[in-house]
Amino acid sequence: MGDHVHYDVAEAERIMRAGIRQTNQEAFRRADGDLDRELVKLQGNLEDMTVAAAVWGMRCVNEMATEEVAAEALGYVIGNIIWSFAINSSEPPVDAFNRVLRSVWIAAEAAAHGEYDGYVDGQTTVSAAKSGRA
Repeated sequence: MGDHVHYDVAEAERIMRAGIRQTNQEAFRRADGDLDRELVKLQGNLEDMTVAAAVWGMRCVNEMATEEVAAEALGYVIGNIIWSFAINSSEPPVDAFNRVLRSVWIAAEAAAHGEYDGYVDGQTTVSAAKSGRA
């Protein structure tokens, strides 16, 4: 998974949680209406999942995991999380699944282009130490 670096996972988690809380507070303050505030609140409720995914990714780097296998593992887990939401939705599961996938695509495209309007920017920079030093 690229050049070997090492993350201090405990410190990274602390930094991410603080960053996510601060970002959510600011997003809630700037929200244009009730639906935007609800979106920010619901995203904030997913803080544990967000941090767990990021920490998992750092552990993959620390352990020098094979990128293809890590991507497959992540895909299966994300797919199961989305499907779990979809089968409990009031709409047909396929429609709910597609709605989530559209949101994933929109968020990924926006992040890739530096456009964070419309969703909470959960990005927090955590530097890794080169040469395996934490």
